[in-house]
Amino acid sequence: MEERSRNEWNNFKADDQKRWINNSLVVEEKIREISKKEERLEERVTFLEDRTLEIKDVLSQFMGNSNREFSKIINLLKEWFDETEGLTGRLG
Repeated sequence: MEERSRNEWNNFKADDQKRWINNSLVVEEKIREISKKEERLEERVTFLEDRTLEIKDVLSQFMGNSNREFSKIINLLKEWFDETEGLTGRLG
């Protein structure tokens, strides 16, 4: 009877050790998967940050160019208005 109990105990410990090792392997695999996902997310965030800076630069250039062009149009309209006002003043 004692031999049987010892064998059952040893079998239980061996099975428990196998379960522990299996669970450890599963956890390690999950950790590797999460680490890979984290790396991919970091790459994507870096990519998006870089593109955001590029877009910001392009928009800044566009706004600067647009403001200069708008100023030119305003100046042309003022000149045109002054010229037409001068003409209407002479005609009227």
